[in-house]
Amino acid sequence: MPRLRPHALPEDWWTPVRNEYEFLRAGAEFASGWIDLLIGMSGWLNEHYDGHWTTSQTKEKFGGLRVYSDRGDERSEEIITAAEWLSEFLCEDCGAPGRLRKRGGWYRTVCDAHAQEGGFE
Repeated sequence: MPRLRPHALPEDWWTPVRNEYEFLRAGAEFASGWIDLLIGMSGWLNEHYDGHWTTSQTKEKFGGLRVYSDRGDERSEEIITAAEWLSEFLCEDCGAPGRLRKRGGWYRTVCDAHAQEGGFE
């Protein structure tokens, strides 16, 4: 199975990322395949961070990344929107190229290997 990362992530992959970026207060409610995307988004957001807002939720919804914040400015919303859009092309499980798949009423963005493993169309 292709991976973008040369090594496996530790089980608690979220804590170091949250500790790096002050505005990431909510826990991650998605698999670790989007961690590189989240780190990139957070680095970009950090350049525009004014110290007056935080994320209230970071999760997978309808197969894509969703980042909810309280009182972000227009630039931060553009950055978040770009990351959410990119998540629809990256496997949530491993970070490899993926696409939105369906199994029953459940949607996920996964690569071919994880689609087969999870029974997604």
